[in-house]
Amino acid sequence: MPWTEALSFADQIQKPGATKQNLHLFRDALLAVEFIHSHGYLHRDIKPANIGIQENTKPRAVLLDLGGAVCPPTGLINPEAGRSMQTTTRALGSPSKKPFFMTVGNP
Repeated sequence: MPWTEALSFADQIQKPGATKQNLHLFRDALLAVEFIHSHGYLHRDIKPANIGIQENTKPRAVLLDLGGAVCPPTGLINPEAGRSMQTTTRALGSPSKKPFFMTVGNP
């Protein structure tokens, strides 16, 4: 995935008069959350600072900081996923970017 410069939603919501655009961007963020949930992952750190705004022809929101994302046992977020029961969670992200507490034991 290519590196991209992006503003954060935390910066965006401070702009006066941008309510309509903020609603569209927030919808983008919700669609991104729905996408990762449909693949069995939980982000675990969603906040305005972890929602980036890509400035293309039409600005869109993207989720940032997936270092803490995990795939919990089947049935916790998407019972229709059809995966067999797991005894541990799977982590997503770069080990060097994860918080210390996630590098020891199960995430």
